[in-house]
Amino acid sequence: MGFILGVFYLTVEWLLFGKVYILFFVPFCFMVVVAKFGGSSVANRGQIDKVINLFKDVNVVSCVGVDDSNKVKLTDSLFGFCSSNDDSLAGLVLDRFQELEKNLGVNVNVRKNLIEDFQRRFPSENHRTAFVVSRGEHYTAKLVHAYAQKVL
Repeated sequence: MGFILGVFYLTVEWLLFGKVYILFFVPFCFMVVVAKFGGSSVANRGQIDKVINLFKDVNVVSCVGVDDSNKVKLTDSLFGFCSSNDDSLAGLVLDRFQELEKNLGVNVNVRKNLIEDFQRRFPSENHRTAFVVSRGEHYTAKLVHAYAQKVL
């Protein structure tokens, strides 16, 4: 984490005392490095191992993406599930997250939590879609975080 201290001088004219110099030490730059990793960067354990070696102060991950053995984007499957309520798309998402969880050797109960998320009630279909689709990034971040804590 970077930190730069700025020095500011304030000159005040005093009638009786002449010039008085007031010195302020004020932080004027607080540097935080943010790294954003796309879906293919977190698609499997090999890719996640590479990502962890590049971790910065703040790390942002997308939903699990495509790789050689999984050609379907989970975000697309989540959108499809919301628009059609096709249980096979929900199953695909659940299976993919469970497979990644197993391959990483972590336990964040993705399957159980996702099923609960899919069954939640919302005031509108738009609210439901936004929430369900956001679960892709949410659970990817949980998995990457749990794995990073395990290996770092």
